[in-house]
Amino acid sequence: MEQNDGLWQALDAMAGEATEYFQKARLLQERMAGITGTAVTDDGYIKVTWRDGGIDGLEINPRAMRMGSADLAETILRLSHEARADSRRQSDAVMSDLFGTQNPAGIVADKEGLQESIDMMRDVFTGAIGDSKDLIDRLQRRLRQD
Repeated sequence: MEQNDGLWQALDAMAGEATEYFQKARLLQERMAGITGTAVTDDGYIKVTWRDGGIDGLEINPRAMRMGSADLAETILRLSHEARADSRRQSDAVMSDLFGTQNPAGIVADKEGLQESIDMMRDVFTGAIGDSKDLIDRLQRRLRQD
């Protein structure tokens, strides 16, 4: 019977962890929706904003039009990369704040660690399934005896 108690405790713990993870995922979605990366030239003449995976805004002061077209295009492209990087930094900060060392982005980047986590989960589930099967078999035997 102790084995069954351990199984139920493990299942309760897993359910609690899943609930907490989904709550964090909902909060993550809310926080990520508000992220906007920005980049501005030193003189403030050109500003690029990055949101939802693409350029969301481009402001060009008329004084910036004095630049050559190639320089203007290069500056806009550079700023778009900087704005995207700013957005990514903000996203990483939100992920770290919510998930700490259990940051899903970091787990995926660490393929070896990810494989270890998958192996551990497989072992836990395999053990739980085996324990459940044993419990069902014992209950069926008892029913046949009565």
